[in-house]
Amino acid sequence: MKGIAISGLLAVLMSTADSFVHSSGLVVYNDIYKGGAAKVWPTYKKL
Repeated sequence: MKGIAISGLLAVLMSTADSFVHSSGLVVYNDIYKGGAAKVWPTYKKL
């Protein structure tokens, strides 16, 4: 029974970490790359 509880907790932690990494990547893309870098270096708009 302990093993099932531990694996369930591990699944929850991995899911939370995955969501955090995904949302961080979106923030970096939308705010930094798309918002700032494209204005500073116009060639980035082509990407």
